[in-house]
Amino acid sequence: MISNFYLLLQAIAIGYVVAAPIGAVGAICIRRSLHGHRFEALLCGIGSAIADGVFAAIAALGLSLVIRWLEEHHGELNLVGGIFLLGYGIYMIVHAPTLMRRQAITDEDEDDLSPWSLAGMMDRLGMIFTGFGLTIINPATFLGFMGAFAGLGVLGPSGEAETWAKGTTLVVGVIAGSTLWWLTLIAGSSAVRRNVSSNFIVQVNRVLGVVVATIGVLALFQVF
Repeated sequence: MISNFYLLLQAIAIGYVVAAPIGAVGAICIRRSLHGHRFEALLCGIGSAIADGVFAAIAALGLSLVIRWLEEHHGELNLVGGIFLLGYGIYMIVHAPTLMRRQAITDEDEDDLSPWSLAGMMDRLGMIFTGFGLTIINPATFLGFMGAFAGLGVLGPSGEAETWAKGTTLVVGVIAGSTLWWLTLIAGSSAVRRNVSSNFIVQVNRVLGVVVATIGVLALFQVF
């Protein structure tokens, strides 16, 4: 029991550290948080955490067929992800000045929008799928888990979890650690929002747009 509990703590730490670098999902979560949409930002983070759990399962359980598929379709995944991120980043840069003006109107509309309505549920599901999709198309995340697991020696001699129980512990811990990171990021962004001007948030939107677009360009460079 103590051994499994220690393994869980290690997995939580791994999930937190691997999720921490600010990438496309982080930029989206920060932007949503700065606009007061903490719940939607959290859903995007949860989608990313689920994808982290999938990668952790692949790394811990040695699912060779999935690993081979990811390697074979690495170019296609980068192409789709790169185009999406480049377009989304440009949108954030170009529309940064209008996002704040739209925010007041959006907030009024959302006050009348039930979270259980079809539109409300689709918006929230969209955030989960965005976080999941942007993470799952990045094989570097999988390599990060492979390196972390190997470095800490949490896998058996065969390079896989020694038992299904240990493998499950690793996956649950990674998801928990990743989710903890997104909670930390969203809480920090929300705290900053209370003490900054609207103009500052517009400039942050532009910077985050540059970050997202740059990640998209780098992904496309890997294809061509």
